[in-house]
Amino acid sequence: MDSQFSELVVQTILLTIPTAVLCLTDRFRLFGKHRLVRRLLAGALCGTAAALCAGKTAPAAAAVLTVRDIPILTASLFFDPWSGAIAAAVCAVFLLLRAGSALFALPVLVTAALTLFIGFSAFLLATFIFEGRRPSGIYCFAIGAITEVFRVLAILLVQADTAAGTFDTLRNGTGPLLLIVSIGLSLQSAVVYLLSGSLRRVIRRRKPSEFPVTVKFQLWLFLFIAVVFVITLFATYRAQSNFAVKNAQNVLKVNARDLERVISQNSSNLDAAKQLLVEQGKSLGRAAANDIRNAGGADAVTDEEITRLVSEYKVYEIDVINAKGIVTACNNRSHDGYDMADGVQSSAFLVLLDGRTREYVQDFQPISFDSKVSIMFIGIAMEDGFVQIGYDKSSIENVEKLADISNVATSRRIGEKGSVYVVRDGSVLSGSDISGTVPVSKIGLSEMPQDDTFFYAKIMNADCYCYSVQQEDYQLLLCMTADEMNQTRDVFLYEAAFAELLLFAVIFIQTYVLVRRLIVRNLEMVNRSLNRISGGDLNEVVDVRSSEEFTSLSKDINSTVDTLKRYIKEAENRMAQELELAKEIQKSALPVAFTGHSEFDLGASMTPAKEVGGDFYDYFFTDETHLALVIADVSGKGIPAALFMMKSKTLIKNLAGSGKTPGEIMTLANSELCDGNEAQMFVTAWIGIVDLRTGTMTCANAGHEYPAYMPAGGEYEILHGKHDFVLGGMEGLKYREYTLEMHPGDRLFVYTDGVTEAIDSSETLYGLDRLKAALDRSREESSSAQLASVKADIDAFAGQTPQFDDITMLSFQPKIRL
Repeated sequence: MDSQFSELVVQTILLTIPTAVLCLTDRFRLFGKHRLVRRLLAGALCGTAAALCAGKTAPAAAAVLTVRDIPILTASLFFDPWSGAIAAAVCAVFLLLRAGSALFALPVLVTAALTLFIGFSAFLLATFIFEGRRPSGIYCFAIGAITEVFRVLAILLVQADTAAGTFDTLRNGTGPLLLIVSIGLSLQSAVVYLLSGSLRRVIRRRKPSEFPVTVKFQLWLFLFIAVVFVITLFATYRAQSNFAVKNAQNVLKVNARDLERVISQNSSNLDAAKQLLVEQGKSLGRAAANDIRNAGGADAVTDEEITRLVSEYKVYEIDVINAKGIVTACNNRSHDGYDMADGVQSSAFLVLLDGRTREYVQDFQPISFDSKVSIMFIGIAMEDGFVQIGYDKSSIENVEKLADISNVATSRRIGEKGSVYVVRDGSVLSGSDISGTVPVSKIGLSEMPQDDTFFYAKIMNADCYCYSVQQEDYQLLLCMTADEMNQTRDVFLYEAAFAELLLFAVIFIQTYVLVRRLIVRNLEMVNRSLNRISGGDLNEVVDVRSSEEFTSLSKDINSTVDTLKRYIKEAENRMAQELELAKEIQKSALPVAFTGHSEFDLGASMTPAKEVGGDFYDYFFTDETHLALVIADVSGKGIPAALFMMKSKTLIKNLAGSGKTPGEIMTLANSELCDGNEAQMFVTAWIGIVDLRTGTMTCANAGHEYPAYMPAGGEYEILHGKHDFVLGGMEGLKYREYTLEMHPGDRLFVYTDGVTEAIDSSETLYGLDRLKAALDRSREESSSAQLASVKADIDAFAGQTPQFDDITMLSFQPKIRL
């Protein structure tokens, strides 16, 4: 969209060329009194310009993102009413020829018809509204906006059956289109007045004499229509929003009931399968008991005989236990002689020796011999002991897979983009867009809401309308994206808003015909003064005294400006105090020095160039053995940089505290900082997380200065490691990592560009060489003393030259390993 908008801006500027050519031909009377020739020339030239603009527009957006209406309107409003009609015809023919085999496709026909209708509308405006007079830039702005409102409304109405599919294009393109066409047509007006030589005459028109003031008439008319428009639009919005919510609730509830049925059915299937397995095991156990009895009893049967029975019965295990609770025979010989009383799992079967209990069933659970193996055992009592039949998970694996809760929601969607999650004990077991078991925080919730609750939340970084319902031991979370839920409402709202805007335009034009711009000139004079005032010229005096109302208005504006001047003076004094307070707040946000850590020496300092700065440093433990070091430099200075700094610092620390690696921290922080970064600020950052047990430091660099490293007993050198783009500068980046091996006695020094780019009176940079020399001189000092030495060296170098950038440094030296 940005590239298309930029292209439209270029096209709009280039459209002044045919306008300038036509103005010069009129000014120098190249065609004399041959009006027909001038009319045809203007129509052909403007029509060709419109066709070229249409040819450059992407086909998918041809009905919306285009400035071809500007030359058509220009031809009618500034040269000849018939010239606009000719220009529209030329452009429509070009559109039809360009379509080729798709000549009769609906979008092509609609686009050509809209172009002809706009040419016809321009003809009517020039003939019956302005009556040959050239409209001012203000009216051109309004005409351009209303024209494009009509274009978008026509597309919505004609293509109502596919409006939902094209709505994103319309929504994203309408604002830029209205702006560029309105400004573009006003620009054509300025070119016409300038080159025709009438600009001076327009500016120096005589002051109007006293006349009946119709301001209240137009004002009340505008207010009435505006109030009706807002109330109607608000009522429509509320009604459609309620309808969208009710519809979403119905969809979510229907899906929830379906999920509940599936989960309940799965659970029933699993219980039935287990019961069937138990009954089968009992039958096999009784048969095995009879075989054992025929083989001489529990103490006489052999492992070979039991192994044969396992193969014959197709079970996992058969154990024979005598009256003393000792395993006498098993297909797994290592179990022979095992005392059943020795294990929690196995001892439960000793009830079969009490003479009263004939059967005992134990559900799948880890066995005493191997906790990694889960077996279902069915015990059958015999005269001299009992026999166990064992099934492993493979006996019921297929049913368990069908009943596995993790498969319930993986293939489900609510609408096209919505999602479904199955949650238990704060963990997502199954979801449309996740794999494996993850905490609910991973999808965007701090905790699950109560049963049968509808709510809004940001799920997987998408605004959603959600429904939470309890199902047995699980909670079902069903989410529909807000965009999808409100799509029908938004389309309807656009149609209603544009239709009402057109109605307002018709009423306003009728009013314009009645009042004939009786108040426009005075408003322009007031607006010119207001523009100078809003541009910073508070000495501008509004002196419009053509009527009592305007005289009062002038006095009120001048009084307001005087009051504003006084407020500005008072605000300057308050700002100085607030900046000092902000400096203290920012200083308090920096970490306090670590104490009681003999395993390392750490020091950091920040000297802002203004009262508050954009640099920051941070150090903190991510766990008991990992220490994170952070240093960063935000673009710009002052309060905006400080606010962005606080956001970046908090974001990086939170991500590091969640166990992310430096590369992951930078990647996620970049994505968050890019989101909503309308001020286009960015931050360079370096982070290193050192394992105090091994000395391994994992680092990531987002456009920051390279660190300086000194091996124990050596000299400092600049580490030119992996270097990625700044945070907040571009979405979708993935940041790389590199590692350093920090041994006791090694030193690491990181800094911002305010250190190396400090200048002296001759604007010579402090540079890396001076920094390395200062570090080498202070390498035996403690970290805090070293920072003070480097800062003193910078101050000595700069002399009286003011500090123009924040100076931030951090020094780290491991002493011993944990």
